[in-house]
Amino acid sequence: EVPPVDSGDEPDSGVEPIDSGDEPDSGIEPIDSGVEPAHSGVEPIDSGVEPAHLSKATSSVEFGESLEIPKSVSNLLEVAVAVESNPDIDAVSFDFMNTLALWSSNIRERRSVMHSNAVAILAKHGVNTDLKTYKAAWKEVRATMNAEFEPKAQDYKLIDALRLIVDRVAADSGASLDKSTVEAVSKALEEDIYQLKYEAMSAAPEAEEAIRRIRKAGKKVVVYSNAYYSQEHIEESMKRLGLMHNIDYVFSSCDLGARKDVNNPSGFLKVAEAIGVDPSRILHIGDAISADYNGAKKAGFQAIHLHQSKEASWLDLMKMKPGSPEYAEAVIAFEKRQLDAGRDQFVNGVMQNHESLLSPDVREGAERSYEIGRDILGPVIAKFCHNVLLEAA
Repeated sequence: EVPPVDSGDEPDSGVEPIDSGDEPDSGIEPIDSGVEPAHSGVEPIDSGVEPAHLSKATSSVEFGESLEIPKSVSNLLEVAVAVESNPDIDAVSFDFMNTLALWSSNIRERRSVMHSNAVAILAKHGVNTDLKTYKAAWKEVRATMNAEFEPKAQDYKLIDALRLIVDRVAADSGASLDKSTVEAVSKALEEDIYQLKYEAMSAAPEAEEAIRRIRKAGKKVVVYSNAYYSQEHIEESMKRLGLMHNIDYVFSSCDLGARKDVNNPSGFLKVAEAIGVDPSRILHIGDAISADYNGAKKAGFQAIHLHQSKEASWLDLMKMKPGSPEYAEAVIAFEKRQLDAGRDQFVNGVMQNHESLLSPDVREGAERSYEIGRDILGPVIAKFCHNVLLEAA
């Protein structure tokens, strides 16, 4: 697992995103992910595509048939199959979080340490404050900036918010910081947030193959994220995921000056202008029905809604009580979802290479052992490793 920086995709519903500290169950002030919810209470659009099976779509490509763009998919490979031979698509734009990248199942635990780390960083620079004071400043500053930027369909930058937070906390504690110290502390807080997120994320299993196939077909590949992180940091996250070498453009809404928004098409139109492609020939994919699907459609793009199953949604995981049977089952399903999608193919190839050496009984036992490792032991070990990373932090 080589996790990325959080894209900061925030819902465009006018509701303070999950990083606001208002989560009902955890009581933990979270890292600001700003991820657009995978489950907004709206049923996904029915594409008629069987999520787990790509054989029909693959067959159509092999025989040179023209494929319709589905309205909804549950796997990025379905997107690749649909656009590879489609002459009407010149560029494919992806949302980042919950589309190309996923949280690990220990996101709740990792988010819980962000503010305590911030208090320790401030203390190193002579600002003595407590957790309650820092969390209050974090929440108030972000609420103020959201109120300023959201009506304009824009996103502020994280570093700007952190500067204001450091100023406020220092003033409350009676500390006097010059401009250079405020900048140093703000940068240290920003890097700590990035590091926590690096360790709590991974690429969607099918992301690398999907974008490789799309780019090989001659389409431009774009990432467009509603984010308060700079384009530079999103690009760094894509490098850590091993995806950047197949991506042509990365856009962060805070740098672009416009977010994905169903009521304001300017963000999508700026992307189209920047990459030199007519909006009608760009396909956008994302997990948020409002911003990604309806927003793209309003701007004249073609669009696909990526429907994440409940097991793949970290938002649903956050609502569950740790230690409950439901949480344990969800963790297993969540980690299994993020393990390499190519492992079945790899193992089948190994088994076939040794076919002549295996008796039917041995082969059956080996397959059963592999399934236990794939479905149970692998996810458990992944979760254990996340917990070790948390302790190390």
